[in-house]
Amino acid sequence: MIEPFFSVIINSHNGEKYLAEALGSVLSQSFEDYEIILFDNASDDGTSELAKNYSSRVRYYFSGRKLDLGDARNKAIALSRGKFIAFLDSDDFWNPTKLAMQYMAIKNYSGNRDLAICYTFADRLEESSGSITPFELGRKQGLQGDVYLDLLVDCFIPMSSVVVSKRHLLKVGGFDDNLQIIEEWDVWLKLANKFDCALVPERLTTIRFHKLNASKDLCRQEKEVLELYEKLEKFNNKMRIKRELKLGKRYFQFRFHVIRFLFYFKRFNPKAVYYFFRVASDLFLHPRVLLRLVNLNLSWQLFRFLLIKYR
Repeated sequence: MIEPFFSVIINSHNGEKYLAEALGSVLSQSFEDYEIILFDNASDDGTSELAKNYSSRVRYYFSGRKLDLGDARNKAIALSRGKFIAFLDSDDFWNPTKLAMQYMAIKNYSGNRDLAICYTFADRLEESSGSITPFELGRKQGLQGDVYLDLLVDCFIPMSSVVVSKRHLLKVGGFDDNLQIIEEWDVWLKLANKFDCALVPERLTTIRFHKLNASKDLCRQEKEVLELYEKLEKFNNKMRIKRELKLGKRYFQFRFHVIRFLFYFKRFNPKAVYYFFRVASDLFLHPRVLLRLVNLNLSWQLFRFLLIKYR
């Protein structure tokens, strides 16, 4: 059995509209030592018919029932043969040099620990307006090596930009089967706690936002984030880690308050007043959150993106 360097995993649920562009961006890669696994998560659109057009290059698998995304990713990983797993969601796409540059980054890495994650910078493409914003806008930038403490506060690693060591991924137990929105953040934390992370500082990934994005489910996202912090608080006793967890939890609560304020403000809903005062209270009572905001690259461009995403 031939073992490719990369297994490209595309998880899709009713992703026919964008799937051809995603597959095309993989097939146009300058680095060619890869396989493609298309895991169809119970789609009822034309995904299966479209996959037939790529039958010579794509290994297609169909799930008869809809799985949470963490579970679907694990099942696709179990089918893979590569040394590194490259994730590409079916509505995203890559620059033609992405895998080549990540291959070189992996081969040339010389950190203190084994390398598990290699990611790239990414752009967000908002479908309806065509606007593009950098994924790292409002986040810490250029992080690599031991990134565990930074990941406790925010998930700055975009899913479709990542390649990850399959061996190390299996060591930490893979994805949480029960997560749908933040399954990647959970597994990046498990990996970063033990292994290093490398960055290719080029915009090689485009992440598309549209009306069907799972990440727009704010209620489930908030529930999963708070449950993740509860789990991390339970199993981490080091003072420095506890301090970062406290900051991260407050920062995300602040973000959810901002998003709800913007949501209601656009609709002239009186609830906007309530969330305006929640945002102000967050900043007044928790100065570390305010300090973090001052230190990040915040702009109207980011608030505009949030308005579009959670409209």
